[in-house]
Amino acid sequence: MFRGFAVSQSSGVLTMTTDRRMPKHAQLLSPSSGGAYEACFYFHDQQKQFRFSGTVKVLALADAAAAARTVVLADPVKADEPASAELEELFFKAWNELTTAMKLSFAKPPPGAKLSDESVTVLDHVEQLTAAAAAGKDLDPVQLKAGLANFAVVLLGVEEVDYVDVTGVGRRIRFLKPSEYEWTLEEVNP
Repeated sequence: MFRGFAVSQSSGVLTMTTDRRMPKHAQLLSPSSGGAYEACFYFHDQQKQFRFSGTVKVLALADAAAAARTVVLADPVKADEPASAELEELFFKAWNELTTAMKLSFAKPPPGAKLSDESVTVLDHVEQLTAAAAAGKDLDPVQLKAGLANFAVVLLGVEEVDYVDVTGVGRRIRFLKPSEYEWTLEEVNP
């Protein structure tokens, strides 16, 4: 889910959140991806499409089971490294901005796994906690710990934007980032 820009809009880094047990998490961090991604957003009402491509990194807890809340920066090309204080702050800010219901959704059984008696029990428990939170009851932070362990922030470094306006004959502009602070553009056939 898109969560805005890392640090500021001018950073050129989109942030998204995901469950680290989802297949896309492993796909993003697969060495075969080379750290590359492509994401497409289409706005039907405006008939405009934005396709972003660039490099990806992921922020998550170093050890989901550990009591310490150390965040690491995972990179599909290089070894994981401890996140900077700024990135660690970004990770916890993203977590803290979630509603209690959304935090609890990360505590559900692994997405896409076969439904079992055990997972039904966990789902029932999460549903009860969600209802209690909706009724205004404060939850014990321990109840949210499982969700935090599965939570990840995806950082999408934008290196190219392909903008298409499909109204009329259409218009297409490709924006390229040849260096950290420079963008070029070229108009191409739609």
